[in-house]
Amino acid sequence: MKKIFLLFVAFFAFCSFFQEAFAVEKKLIQFNNPELLGLISIGEEGAAWITASGTEWLVTPGFRLDTNLRVTAVKPEGVIIYSDPPGSYISLDADPSKEYGDKHHTSFIWCQPIEGWKVVRMLAMVYRKDFIAGTQFEELFSPKGHFFNMEELNKICFSNKARIQEKNNIFFALPQSEKKESFSKKEFGSILRDPILEKYPKVRNKFSLIANGKELNKILKEISRRTGIPINFESTKSIKIYCSLKDRSFIEIIDFLTTFFNFDTQFLNSGLRIFQ
Repeated sequence: MKKIFLLFVAFFAFCSFFQEAFAVEKKLIQFNNPELLGLISIGEEGAAWITASGTEWLVTPGFRLDTNLRVTAVKPEGVIIYSDPPGSYISLDADPSKEYGDKHHTSFIWCQPIEGWKVVRMLAMVYRKDFIAGTQFEELFSPKGHFFNMEELNKICFSNKARIQEKNNIFFALPQSEKKESFSKKEFGSILRDPILEKYPKVRNKFSLIANGKELNKILKEISRRTGIPINFESTKSIKIYCSLKDRSFIEIIDFLTTFFNFDTQFLNSGLRIFQ
């Protein structure tokens, strides 16, 4: 009798767990009040920011939002999402009432007012680049128009306030006040050749960093913890970073971030010194 009772209790617990798991799964697939925040379309390639149920996603064609929701297309007209039941689609349209520039251009960008770093991240996604941006790109931008090249795209996105400059397969988001010549003179990679790195072999391990406003000192502390290299960051400034750096070594990430934000680096027997 006791065994039967225990079996009954176990069965009841299993059913309760199954019901809870199903409820969680059902909650995950809610997609209420979807809205298109911005998109860029370049030929067959595209990327878009969308929002629904209080969550934002950066999506490309083929991106699966959940088991029953998959992005099938990002076009100048908008974003198409395949939805269950089979044959059902959700269309999130860009502004259809206006024309922007020359329609014969195949490349198009359209955004509601969104933070500049989101615009940069969307561009980096469609061009398959990494990116780095600072707090200047927390400002809202609302680019709309057709474009033929990166120069036109910069003008549409940021007017005369900012620009994107590519180096080392990274989109660096720069304020317009930083001259092209001064950025071109920045030397990336100098610390990668320092012999003291042999003491810290983990700094050459690959890592992916995605930061949406994380402070530089916290990123450096995390890298120090993961690699064992002592880092002395001699700055009291609060420097927020927006970036996506994928499959890069720890030391490369340190190099890109410190050089971009105009810090010097020096290896000592006690570790890495970062200063201005």
